[in-house]
Amino acid sequence: MLHAFKMAYGESAVLEDYADRPADPCAEYYLDPVGWLERRPTKIDESIKVVHGHFFPGKYDLIDLAFRTTFLRHPVDNVISIYFYWKKYIQSPATGLYKYFLDQKLDIFELARLPLLRYLFSKTYFGGFDMERFDFVGCHERREESYAQLSVLLGVQLDSSLCFNPTDSVVKSQERLQLENDSLSVGKLKDILSEDIGFYEKYTIL
Repeated sequence: MLHAFKMAYGESAVLEDYADRPADPCAEYYLDPVGWLERRPTKIDESIKVVHGHFFPGKYDLIDLAFRTTFLRHPVDNVISIYFYWKKYIQSPATGLYKYFLDQKLDIFELARLPLLRYLFSKTYFGGFDMERFDFVGCHERREESYAQLSVLLGVQLDSSLCFNPTDSVVKSQERLQLENDSLSVGKLKDILSEDIGFYEKYTIL
């Protein structure tokens, strides 16, 4: 989606914001919530047409007349993607939740049950936020349809064919394929992530 926005609006018109790190227990939002609120931006440079990233939805509440959109991915697919990304692409230095994952050598079920990921949508990202405030909620699994609808709403053409996620490459690892095709494992993940699955299903009806 980042690349689709850059193609539609121009590279310099898209501001990338990944500073909040909502799934990091050491994030500023958790350590100093009052300070975080006080430091929220009150304006954005006129040259910026899109702010894209991973941040708490209330971060840009003080920006008037903004079109607000988000995309949700099925929680089971999302956790599987995170798990295999974290196993394959070692980040340095390892901090926060990721460091805990590495230090404890968590399997996918142990990772999924950690509260920050178990409730990634319902609490970590969107807890306490009125989802009705979004002008559009897209669905990763129906990306082409979602992009088409969002393109109409924004009045620009968003290219749904772009895909830059290395964990979803054409050739998946044997371990991942076995997991995705194991109904017992998938069922166990569905049980763990049931609250987020309910959240996902509620807000991705197109």
